[in-house]
Amino acid sequence: MKRSLPVLLLISFAIFGLSQTAVTSSGGSPTGRSGSPASNNRTCQASGCHSGPSQSSEAITISTDIPASGFQENTDYTITISGDANGGVGTRIGFAASVEDASGNHMGTLTTADSRTQVSSNFATHRSTSLSATNGQNSWDLNWNSGSAVDGTTIYVSMNFTNGNGSTSGDVVVTNSLSLSKASGVSLEENSLNELALFPNPATDFTSMRFSLPESAELTYSIIDMNGKVVASENMGQHGTGEHTIRVPLVNLARGVYTMHMTAGNNVYTERFTVR
Repeated sequence: MKRSLPVLLLISFAIFGLSQTAVTSSGGSPTGRSGSPASNNRTCQASGCHSGPSQSSEAITISTDIPASGFQENTDYTITISGDANGGVGTRIGFAASVEDASGNHMGTLTTADSRTQVSSNFATHRSTSLSATNGQNSWDLNWNSGSAVDGTTIYVSMNFTNGNGSTSGDVVVTNSLSLSKASGVSLEENSLNELALFPNPATDFTSMRFSLPESAELTYSIIDMNGKVVASENMGQHGTGEHTIRVPLVNLARGVYTMHMTAGNNVYTERFTVR
């Protein structure tokens, strides 16, 4: 019996370790599981990985700070990936993401924005410290340099909403994607002139518009949702030449991605933002 005890202890430890395996991989998703062309459409919903019911209320939101006019080459942008169980499965939430063209070629360069994410072989994923959901919600930021990315470059995301049952069963895997438009006919210098900036972005109760006017003008703004519907607008009256910062309330807006459309005389400024 003395000789067999270490073996029994080892077996017991192995079984215990399996029973305590995190339902979302604490080390991050395996490379090539974002549901993209380069992933061969694979996600973590596969044999030997995760299994469970079909998507019900679980949802992914992908947003960026790329202006409505499109991304410029060799420019840094922020990608925000958010998951919301909406009352469905979602004790812990993890993700995998990549940025590719339609043929599966990786576009630009993905890097981490903070210690909550990691990037390997052009695929981004969570870390063990960024799995826990708050009220069924989780989100991560990534940095993306566009490089020479083509028009129609797409952000692909798969997300694992887990039920916390201590196994890999009963989990919901959801996919989503966001196609990016490339700016045309506008140089970096022209685009930055009188640029409209929104902060904070993503936002919750409010965002502030910062911009510069080359001449005095009457200002109006409209907030447009992803369906093209105007959900808020205001005439802000006459403003003089120079720098301005105006606070815009967002308390009546649902979580999602919107476009700020501001008119100053004959000039039109647009910027995309996220409410969460």
